[in-house]
Amino acid sequence: MVRRIAMLALLAIAAAACGASPTPTGAGAASSALPGTAASVARVVDGDTLKARIAGRTETVRVIGLDTPESVKPGTPVECYALRASAEAERLLPVGAAIHLEADPTQATHDQYGRLLAHVWLADGTLYAERMIRGGFGIHYVYGGVPSIHAGPFAAAEQAARAALSGLWSPSTCAGNDHTAAP
Repeated sequence: MVRRIAMLALLAIAAAACGASPTPTGAGAASSALPGTAASVARVVDGDTLKARIAGRTETVRVIGLDTPESVKPGTPVECYALRASAEAERLLPVGAAIHLEADPTQATHDQYGRLLAHVWLADGTLYAERMIRGGFGIHYVYGGVPSIHAGPFAAAEQAARAALSGLWSPSTCAGNDHTAAP
């Protein structure tokens, strides 16, 4: 419980220092202008989960608004497009990469497994979940019917990926059904 309160305080302080929720523009957006708490990637678990170093500690982070096919869930077979989604996650989130973790007031701070829930901003000023969804590596995920603060861009990214038949939306991969076993 103390750890949870400390993480909440850290995220709240960082969010206040950076403003409510500024949206960086373009690839040249300064890393310091990103919302949330500065962190670095310790390792990618799968397409929607990573380990991040925050203030000297390693936290498991579940990315808000993104659901990628399962590749490491116990008792679940590797799902369609999961390995490609994990590979893309590793490409976008290399070990040691600078990121920012943004809390979302519409969501809980931790999930049922104790993972920190956060939006992940890449150093270039883009939202990781939006990049993954737009590329067809995952879907826009709304937990419990409560849209996140970035639900609009995530939904638009999914519509674009569907229209382009990108990634898991392609008829030659999963045809949009990412929760089937990998071929």
